[in-house]
Amino acid sequence: MVMDPLMFPPLLRYCIETRFYDKICEKHEEKYKIIYCGTCRGSLVCKICWKDSTEHHGHDYLQVYIASWRTSISIGDISQFCDASNIQLYKINSKKVVYLNPNTKGREEKKDGTPKCLNCQRKLI
Repeated sequence: MVMDPLMFPPLLRYCIETRFYDKICEKHEEKYKIIYCGTCRGSLVCKICWKDSTEHHGHDYLQVYIASWRTSISIGDISQFCDASNIQLYKINSKKVVYLNPNTKGREEKKDGTPKCLNCQRKLI
């Protein structure tokens, strides 16, 4: 079962389509652009620029994380924009996160009756 992207609020829909961790900040060369400004629809900034910015003050935003080599968002952040009660959570470094995109590795799981995601076949927590 593939999720319909139109069911997400625009902020999340655009965020899902954005590529992270391949854009380095021009001012802070060792920092990735990991803050997604939803109000500006796609403006990416690094954490330092976000804190120093007056341009994005009061805007809706999401901070992305890298978890298990995949882009994710904290459940606390995503819950501000949609009902996340039916979204599969993962715990990474004691932070509950949601992966932005399904697992694409095509892992084979044992047929042991463990509930699995209908989209990517990962075991559910």
